Amino acid sequence: DFAALRGQSATASYILVWPAPGSSPQDVVQRVNAAVTGVSALTRAEFSEEEKSVVRDMSAEIMLIMNSIGFLIGLAAVGLTIYTATLAKMQEYGVLKALGAGNGWLYRLVIEQAFLSVAIGAAISVVLAFALSLVLPLLVPSVLLRVEVGAVAKVFAGAAAIAAIAAIVPIRQVASLDPVAVFRR
Repeated sequence: DFAALRGQSATASYILVWPAPGSSPQDVVQRVNAAVTGVSALTRAEFSEEEKSVVRDMSAEIMLIMNSIGFLIGLAAVGLTIYTATLAKMQEYGVLKALGAGNGWLYRLVIEQAFLSVAIGAAISVVLAFALSLVLPLLVPSVLLRVEVGAVAKVFAGAAAIAAIAAIVPIRQVASLDPVAVFRR
């Protein structure tokens, strides 16, 4: 059908062959490969594995793109949250700075806030994923959701990277904070 739609009626992507009774599929594959040049004859199991591999490769690229987009969205959301939280506490940071708190201590405070916020969000998402893995098969038996330890570790590693990157801009705000300006308001 695809060849006909493209106007290539003399081509074929797949030709199905049923072996004669008593012939093994492997014998037929060997005979076809020997008799016809430029083709790859496969048994049903080999063909199935090839197709599975193609689908897996196509879906892996889509998943990589979706993961990258999710990472960027997470980075933007966490960055905005940490930035807003830091700006809301800028007066307190100024008071701490005026009382002698060093930039290093304030940086650590902002970074801890970022990591704590992201860790709580990641922990909630993992708990929800586990809950979904238990409920989804009950609702849709043909869909299996499995949460693996390696995937959970990747979630927390990605969350840590997001937290570290998201803390950069607020740290710059705290570093440039003039403690005297806090008391002028």
